[in-house]
Amino acid sequence: MLNWVLVFVFLVQLLHQSAADETSVFAVQNGAIVGQPAVLNCNFGNESSKIFWQKGPELLLFDNQITAALYMDRLQVVDGEDWESNFKLDPVSHLDAGSYTCKNILGLNKTVNLYVNKIPSVEVEIIQTTVKEGETVDVGSCSALKSKPASTIWFEEVEAPGGESHQVESLNLTETTNDSLLISSVRTLSLQFSKQMNGNKYACVIKHPDVEVPIRKLLIDAINVQYAPSIRMKRGVAELENGKEVVREENDSLQVTCRAQGNPMPKVTWTYLAKNPDANETVTGKLPLNFVAGKQNGEGEVTLRSSQLRTSGLNNGTFVCTAEGDIFPSISASFDLYVYDAPTTTVAPTTTSVPEAVTPEKSYKAGGMSPVIIAILVAAICFVCIIVVIGVVRYFMTHKGEYYTNELKTTNSDPDIEDDDMDDHGGMTEAELLGSRKTEHFV
Repeated sequence: MLNWVLVFVFLVQLLHQSAADETSVFAVQNGAIVGQPAVLNCNFGNESSKIFWQKGPELLLFDNQITAALYMDRLQVVDGEDWESNFKLDPVSHLDAGSYTCKNILGLNKTVNLYVNKIPSVEVEIIQTTVKEGETVDVGSCSALKSKPASTIWFEEVEAPGGESHQVESLNLTETTNDSLLISSVRTLSLQFSKQMNGNKYACVIKHPDVEVPIRKLLIDAINVQYAPSIRMKRGVAELENGKEVVREENDSLQVTCRAQGNPMPKVTWTYLAKNPDANETVTGKLPLNFVAGKQNGEGEVTLRSSQLRTSGLNNGTFVCTAEGDIFPSISASFDLYVYDAPTTTVAPTTTSVPEAVTPEKSYKAGGMSPVIIAILVAAICFVCIIVVIGVVRYFMTHKGEYYTNELKTTNSDPDIEDDDMDDHGGMTEAELLGSRKTEHFV
């Protein structure tokens, strides 16, 4: 009798094992996405049996009848064979993720895990849009909330229309937090800013496995980078260096443009420093009357003009251009102006009236010397020269010179005296020896 019992138990176990081998439980979509449907299927082969589904300890379905009140609105039975049990969850919630068990009354069971991905909801937060040059600032953050799996977040600098965006590397890393089965990721855009980055746009980009095209959302429409002002001066189209000396002739015109750049735009003004010759000190004041400074345009330019320079008054001095703002210190640039006298010339008549005869007096008043005075001076010079010549000639004609001759007195001597006897002077005096003294006039 015992042997028959053991045989029966063995046959039942063999039958159960055979049925279990033909049983399959699977999820048609085991990688479901929140908000979309998911189908689960249980198959016990050709054996007709009542089938029930469980999620953990909670009974969901028995013999194709819904038993869980919380799933009434989303769980749907899918028709199949007698040995199959299919149901669909629509829409899937992230709470549906987990293990599902399919069983029959014979005790056979299989388990399948349903993985539910969730596309993140994207939120951006603007922290600060105005920064100073050289500062490292957190300007905004981007959040991928409650996603599964975790999302990848980065930032891009958005170019002008028609241009390409390029990724920028934030100085801060992504922070993640787990909320049950879901993950929230937050990343902050932190950059060191230069004035070249003024006006840049930045977008948040999120990559999720269930989204083919990354999600982009504008973060900063235009960053405002404040930077210190700078000044440039131009005379016409040429650059004018700071402290340069400008030399002009009286009655010339002058035009110098001062351009200031900065953010916020500084206020540009022209001032004048003149040298007070009496007090020997620098006097600060308004521009000279023959100078005018125009209005500042949108590019920060103010032009200084003078249509007629003067040597008299306050024209020679230093002209200073100053850029003044509320945030950064003021800066200035200057040039020195020197106006020299124009050469004296006779101005051509500008009317059609009959020209007036020029008299010596009028010619003298116009800037020339009177011809009468010139004639008198020439006559006086000629007279003096003549007198000098006459005096010199008279002097040479009246001057006398004396000299001694070598003639000897031979009145009482013998003409046949020989030279030897003449060399013997004997007792002759100096006058007898030298001869007589002659006096002649030089002509």
